[in-house]
Amino acid sequence: MKPRVKSFEELITENKQAILKDKEEMSKLEQKIDQRHSQTSSSENRAS
Repeated sequence: MKPRVKSFEELITENKQAILKDKEEMSKLEQKIDQRHSQTSSSENRAS
């Protein structure tokens, strides 16, 4: 019998829960978001 394949939504939920439990991984994600935000802000300021 084949093992049950998880849906995309189930994989997303599991990944989200794992990240929320892992403080170090959460910190890395926050840093990436901050970097992207600051890059976007810098680009917008130059275009003005």
